[in-house]
Amino acid sequence: MEKPFFVYGSLMQGFWNEEKYLKGKVVRRVPGKTNGRLYHIENKGFPALIEGPETVYGEVIWVKDFKEVVCELDHMESFSEAKKQKSQYVRVVQPVMMEDQEIEAYIYRYNPGADLNREDQLYPIPNGAWRKFMNK
Repeated sequence: MEKPFFVYGSLMQGFWNEEKYLKGKVVRRVPGKTNGRLYHIENKGFPALIEGPETVYGEVIWVKDFKEVVCELDHMESFSEAKKQKSQYVRVVQPVMMEDQEIEAYIYRYNPGADLNREDQLYPIPNGAWRKFMNK
């Protein structure tokens, strides 16, 4: 069965990559949260989620044309199954909490060791909500 995605940055509703990559492809969208540590990448203008104990807020989305969407998102996130160590983000399955249930969802987790990320300037987002950070 195809898993949903947990999105926490520019793929959330109302942001530029949602318009570019997900327009007309989302069949369901609900608020969600997961564990991690969230940063804003100052020199790139988008967020980075890494492993951690804090709460990160975002959206759980189910998409139609799953294979097409996952290929497009892998490309957007510079993820390659064959070259995980060099990928900017790594697609993983992680527990996500929705209003009344926990599910497993795909998440693009930032890969701090990747060459593409070597120059990144990470700014911590203490409340775990990139939308709130961007609306300041």
